[in-house]
Amino acid sequence: VDGWWDLIFGQRFKWIMAPVPLLGAPMMGVNPYKISVTRSLANYRKPVLLIHGRDDRLAKPSDAEANFKSLPGPKKLIWFDHS
Repeated sequence: VDGWWDLIFGQRFKWIMAPVPLLGAPMMGVNPYKISVTRSLANYRKPVLLIHGRDDRLAKPSDAEANFKSLPGPKKLIWFDHS
């Protein structure tokens, strides 16, 4: 998530928004630091097309591979080079 703040708004905005997960968690009833996309995808049963860049710096390719492996249903992973 930190990478998104840097990419979209820059380093200064990241520091301004830092308290949001801590303040929002009690209101939403969800701890954003304990969310696991990989674990959640293990329960998804529909077909999935996962598209990912090999050089992605925000969402690591290793995370995409872990997410893909956790999917139980029909699935396909497409990689884009230089992105």
